[in-house]
Amino acid sequence: MDEDNDEDEYPELGALEDCPICGRENNPDEHDSCKHHWADQIDDEIGSIDPKFLEFIGAWDIAIETMDEILELIFVNSDTKAQKHFDEILDRYGFSDYAPSINASTAFTDLVECFVGEERAGGLGGMGLSIEKTIYLENTDKINLGIKKIHDLVAELRENFLNDKS
Repeated sequence: MDEDNDEDEYPELGALEDCPICGRENNPDEHDSCKHHWADQIDDEIGSIDPKFLEFIGAWDIAIETMDEILELIFVNSDTKAQKHFDEILDRYGFSDYAPSINASTAFTDLVECFVGEERAGGLGGMGLSIEKTIYLENTDKINLGIKKIHDLVAELRENFLNDKS
């Protein structure tokens, strides 16, 4: 029996991939990519200093704080009806009750219309390998739509749970 067949295969180093938007063959490891190659996701963290992405992170942080505050109130009051309503609101935005535990990078790929490339092996400065994916974005205006979704989610949660103290 060959033990290698039982192990997951590690992604290929220097893999080429086609842009899902324009079809161009890209080599992200060689910085030879089309204009749609927006960022790289390394070990599930998007590495971008795009001001819109930083704004997205800030909005997601506020959403997490709001969800945590509401969940604490629900937990303290053991309110199953409120928990169900909270879950319904998250479902409308494409999340389930896991939303408060996800990072901004995962929220980004869930909320922003983008394409995530195939996994490929990457280097960590000679310190080992990482799993990398390319984030393809048609234009950065799509980030604004993701930010708006977060603001709408926070507004709805606050309206339904934090302003109704009666």
